[in-house]
Amino acid sequence: MTDSVFEARDLDEIVYHLRDQIRRFEFGPQDIAVPVMTGAIHFASDLLRALEWEGPVMPICARSYGLNNKQGEKVTVAWTPNTSEPTDELRIQDETQVRVLIIDTVLETGMTVNAIDEEINLKMPWIGDIYLAVMFDKSDHNHYAPVRQTFVGQTIPREQFLIGYGMDSCGRNRNTHQVWTSSVGHSEDVTA
Repeated sequence: MTDSVFEARDLDEIVYHLRDQIRRFEFGPQDIAVPVMTGAIHFASDLLRALEWEGPVMPICARSYGLNNKQGEKVTVAWTPNTSEPTDELRIQDETQVRVLIIDTVLETGMTVNAIDEEINLKMPWIGDIYLAVMFDKSDHNHYAPVRQTFVGQTIPREQFLIGYGMDSCGRNRNTHQVWTSSVGHSEDVTA
């Protein structure tokens, strides 16, 4: 049983709202987008297209939920198989600092962002500022996010579980252009 639905037009409005926030920071062709896979696959694609992103795109896989939709205590992070690990080739030789825009669907505890930040700093210690764009913020704001700026599409209640538009429920219902919300604990009842 679903509690509410974000339709395609609602998702488009969130993407355009984020685009307008992010454009003020004037990211350029030297800056790197890091979409968090697999949950942000549709959102990142739409956002990068709306931004007319010119820089490299380096997807990273991060997982904090198991197949049973239970959040773990550890986040696993790995660069996607088609993305080679970052190298100094991406480093700009002049005074310009390379910035990173992490793109994820949901900010909840900050665990995923922290793990990705650690990976980026390990593999690319020369990176300048790290920014975060999230479609939904359901955090309690008591987390530590090591980013310079967080761009938020929409704030939703913490107890909502999101399914669709890249976010799954036990590995299902990822490929929709809608997002269903369900009370936590009822995600197994959601059907697309």
